[in-house]
Amino acid sequence: MSLGSTTGSCLACPFLVALYTDSIDNPELLIFREASAQKQASEHYAKMHAAGKTDQFKKDMERLREVKQRREKEAAERKAKDEGE
Repeated sequence: MSLGSTTGSCLACPFLVALYTDSIDNPELLIFREASAQKQASEHYAKMHAAGKTDQFKKDMERLREVKQRREKEAAERKAKDEGE
């Protein structure tokens, strides 16, 4: 089957053939597509992170809880020390 045939193959669609051959013949187009995919993945991760669904978000929240607990403990110790004087 040739690329120009009109049988049931996806390659028969001239638009898809053009996309395929453009990305081979034009490396800048390929780089653009890769950059676009990378941007899309980055935006998806940011959205998931904002929703609290990433491991990094969970680690960040755990670290913040620990810091808050430590600060509360230190504040209580300072207050007890100030009252003891």
